[in-house]
Amino acid sequence: MVVKSKQEARHVEDLREVFEVLRQHKLRLNAKKCTFGVGAGKFPGYLITNQGIEANLDQIEAMDRLRPPSSPKEVQALIGMLAALNRFISKFADRCKPFYQLLKKWKGFQWNEECDRAFRDLKDYLMQAPMLMAPDSGEDLFMYLSVSDHAISTVLLRDQGIQQPLYYISKTLVDAEIRYLPVEKLVLALVHATRKLPHYFQAHTMFVLTEYPLQPLLKRSDFMGRIAKWGTWLGSFDIRLGFKAFNNEVEYEAFLAGLRTVLCLGARDVEIYSDSRLVVYQVQGSFEARHSQMKAYLQAVKQIISKFCTVKVAQVGRAQNRHADSLATSASSMSEEVPRLIKVELIRELSISMTDNAIIAGVNIAVISATGPCWMDSFINFLAEDRVPDDEIEAKKIRQLASWYWLPANRQLYRRSFEGPYLSCLHLEKKDVAEYVRKCEQCQKQAPLIHQPTGHLNPWVEAEALANIRDVDVMKFVWKNIVTRFGVPDSLISDNGLQFDSKVFRAFCSDLGIKNRYSTPAYPQSNGQAEATNKAILNGLKRRLEGAKGRWAKELPSVLWAYRTTPRRSTGETSFSLTYGAEAVISVEVDLCSARVAGFDPIQNKELMVECLDWLEECREAATIRLAEY
Repeated sequence: MVVKSKQEARHVEDLREVFEVLRQHKLRLNAKKCTFGVGAGKFPGYLITNQGIEANLDQIEAMDRLRPPSSPKEVQALIGMLAALNRFISKFADRCKPFYQLLKKWKGFQWNEECDRAFRDLKDYLMQAPMLMAPDSGEDLFMYLSVSDHAISTVLLRDQGIQQPLYYISKTLVDAEIRYLPVEKLVLALVHATRKLPHYFQAHTMFVLTEYPLQPLLKRSDFMGRIAKWGTWLGSFDIRLGFKAFNNEVEYEAFLAGLRTVLCLGARDVEIYSDSRLVVYQVQGSFEARHSQMKAYLQAVKQIISKFCTVKVAQVGRAQNRHADSLATSASSMSEEVPRLIKVELIRELSISMTDNAIIAGVNIAVISATGPCWMDSFINFLAEDRVPDDEIEAKKIRQLASWYWLPANRQLYRRSFEGPYLSCLHLEKKDVAEYVRKCEQCQKQAPLIHQPTGHLNPWVEAEALANIRDVDVMKFVWKNIVTRFGVPDSLISDNGLQFDSKVFRAFCSDLGIKNRYSTPAYPQSNGQAEATNKAILNGLKRRLEGAKGRWAKELPSVLWAYRTTPRRSTGETSFSLTYGAEAVISVEVDLCSARVAGFDPIQNKELMVECLDWLEECREAATIRLAEY
């Protein structure tokens, strides 16, 4: 038991109050084990001072002298030592994950580099372990939540102008908890905190600071199971998840908070960047504020803007706004090297009053033309920083196509043309298509699909007439019609026929580095493109042969040629043009002397063909967009 007084003069009165409680419950103290009037003292392994609660220096020094474990027993001892200090360690479960992995029965003990790095990081962290504070009676407390794939963490804070930690909590997720949605994990983190620290939640009002919509989730009445159970449990505590505000209102509140801050700093010329399209366009005047709350917010913004000399407002993508997002969740995202004294303003009430009908003078707001995400970003990141997208397929495409691009020091991307000169790559917003795209309904629907370049779309069909289809025949066909003409493919998708699933054919593909993919009986549609092509070829053969079905082998090349030179409804292009960059000149055009044949110039033909190759990639992208729409 510790009796701590904020002021030395009140210490006797605090002791008298404690003794009265002890007498009331007929409890006695052992005088030999009691110490009075001390400025600091150790209690359950912690050092309690008049400034706060510190970790036991003896335990920290013992950790510093500890050598890396060499057996599972020593790992268990290490985890036990760390568990005694877990209230001082941020994201304890995440930091100790490598140690937990060593104790799994189905894994052999192997102290690897990841374990060694986690061991060193924990030592460095404990040498600068934070001092924990004690809250005042009735003081409002704040809590940040953090989740990862395998753990949940929380930190309890007090805010006296400077945020100071009170307690760190962490829990390793088990079994089904790992498969929870991120929002469910956040609610689980809050529930775990209430069970771990019920005395704090019962005696204080708790403000949970998070960017996720936990309040609507817990207030919904149509949830059953664990969500309903958690909502009932949390309802017994005074937990505030912020005032009731929708996303656009929150964006406006952040906008107003930023304006008030720079106004207090004495700034006169301001540039504002926000990832909220609605807020930016309403402030710029491009969008009309129709809802009464949006009108009130817009008036409040213009009222503050009128106090500046110049104000420039621009919209940025979420990828360019990560710095602001990391500040919004600073307690859960900052690293150990960053100072933890970051002032946070808590907005307890809305910044607008619906009864305020003041007339605001017009304010001229400049618009900054800010570029959003573009297909060029992936290439620029790869060429400049050797960084690829997280998606494995997209990363492979970028590596394959990067050799066609060049990035000078000014980070202006250029594409190597077949003719020789470098072609300057333009951002989508810089092209002269803005007006067309606004009016085109299909362009608006497919807008998210053109931000990144797609891979080469080569729906080229090869077929061969064979008396018997054996694995040897399939190998010859793949080598002759695919490898020698188009290169080694990444993978081959087929059904489960014996000729495709034999050891000989698998060894053939393995030697070339080709991956074998097979459609399952439960999902034969995975090989649907080949089946659809077979159907189209059979229909073409039937039309040409009519009753003479024995000549189908001779007619097969003609049917294939017709298929390759006929525009497909799904892409709007022919297979031939998407493969070679130009449409084939068929024999009918030569006989009838079409426009292309009549205007043929042997001297200019080479230049025109090279120009078609330069446009080929863009044609493939457009075909892919039409295919996705189809």
